[in-house]
Amino acid sequence: MDPLHVLQDAARTYGRHVFSGYFAGTLKLYDDAGRKVAEVMVPPCMAPTEPFAPEVRPGWDFSRKVPRFDGQEHAITGRPLTVLRALAGASGPVPVEELREAWDGYQASDSTIRGTVADLRKRLESLWPEWEGDVIESTGAGYVLHVR
Repeated sequence: MDPLHVLQDAARTYGRHVFSGYFAGTLKLYDDAGRKVAEVMVPPCMAPTEPFAPEVRPGWDFSRKVPRFDGQEHAITGRPLTVLRALAGASGPVPVEELREAWDGYQASDSTIRGTVADLRKRLESLWPEWEGDVIESTGAGYVLHVR
């Protein structure tokens, strides 16, 4: 379903549940600073619509909170996610020094970085058990992500 229709339906359902006998006619959305960012009319009913299908980008997509690969969400968080972003965005090997930036100024040791890459490698291997070879390869110049 279209996200707008989902929002309107949620407002209509909430209004019926919380304020029995009343109809939610308008939904107003405010940002965290208290500024109105949208005002949406809530029709009393809606005709069925085509199911909403989010855009599927090939390869890694980091545009949402949960990363996606070919449209499928994968719960990778924290430092492994930051390392994954760096590897996925690189055109060649990523040296340890560049991966150190994932620690936001903290001087992570080489062994900490290698351990995080190893954890990420295990996670990706569990997602793609049929993958032949290394999902993340360690070269003399750095790390290369092969799942693209």
